[in-house]
Amino acid sequence: MVQEVLAKKSAGIILLADNLVGNDALIPYDARLPVVLLLGSERSTLQEYIGGTASPKVTIAQRATSGAGEAPAMFFTSSTGPVTDPSLTPEPAAPTNDILKPDLIAPGVCLFGAAPGTVAKAKMKSAAVAMASGTGVAASITAGIAALVMQSNPAWTPAEVMSAMQTTADTVSNKGGPIKDAYGADATPWAMGQGHVSAAKMVDPGLVYPANSEDFYNFLAGQDATEAAQVKPADLTLAPIPAYNLNRASISVSRLQGSVIVKRRVTNVGGVKATYTAAVVAPSGVDVTVQPSTFDIEPAATVSFTVTLTPTAVSEEFVFGSLTWEDGTGHSVRSVIAVQPLALPA
Repeated sequence: MVQEVLAKKSAGIILLADNLVGNDALIPYDARLPVVLLLGSERSTLQEYIGGTASPKVTIAQRATSGAGEAPAMFFTSSTGPVTDPSLTPEPAAPTNDILKPDLIAPGVCLFGAAPGTVAKAKMKSAAVAMASGTGVAASITAGIAALVMQSNPAWTPAEVMSAMQTTADTVSNKGGPIKDAYGADATPWAMGQGHVSAAKMVDPGLVYPANSEDFYNFLAGQDATEAAQVKPADLTLAPIPAYNLNRASISVSRLQGSVIVKRRVTNVGGVKATYTAAVVAPSGVDVTVQPSTFDIEPAATVSFTVTLTPTAVSEEFVFGSLTWEDGTGHSVRSVIAVQPLALPA
């Protein structure tokens, strides 16, 4: 469409729509021409004017800017969980939903950045920059931030970098309220993961959740023992674990019937001995017990703990809470808790 408009040497584009899906007014239209989006009565008024005027003219004038809106917010094309398609997992919501996805969110809509000349020329008047949107943009930004984190902490593993990103992610907008989904409701962890990536905080998370290759082999063995046996190192003895016990910063337990004990371990990357205390926001209808609820930890040391989840009410839907380890000196190591409590303990 844009190429046709350019060929006719038009001055701009007017897009007419009956309605919007979520926040799709943010779709990045071609920036080489001015673009106006009209809805409802504005659309009807314009169409009547064009149809009843021999030589219609339109002037696009900037009267005012709206300033910064509430951000971040989820875009309507962002993938969300939980998985409910039976073709994607042996039975809906298990075990896939025992791993919370997405991990986190990052900027990815209508962003300007450096681009190869041919790409930039195709999208912008300037050959220096281009506007882009999508998961690839968010992933690129996250990868760049991760590179900076690893520059500051070169000994960290990828799992530890991911942990730092997740536990320090922002969960509120620039206006101080909850991050919203594409339709204006509060975004759940199945939409935004642990929150919006925060480059400033992730270089000093205090604690990280480590995971090595043995953890992942044992996780795989818990899902598919045959496949795990085929790919594991010959000298590794597998110890299968349920998906919810993979040592990640987030906790997700689907199809919970009765109590479950979730196992985790953390490593002190804060550089000094510290005392951490658990602060729990329990999901609605779920009792949460953390053992130990307080621990002392030396630099580079690792401590294990358990989280016992016990339903007190039944729900087909996931309910959400959090576990935050605090040391009183500025470190708040936050983990999302997502639970689908299907049955009470016998």
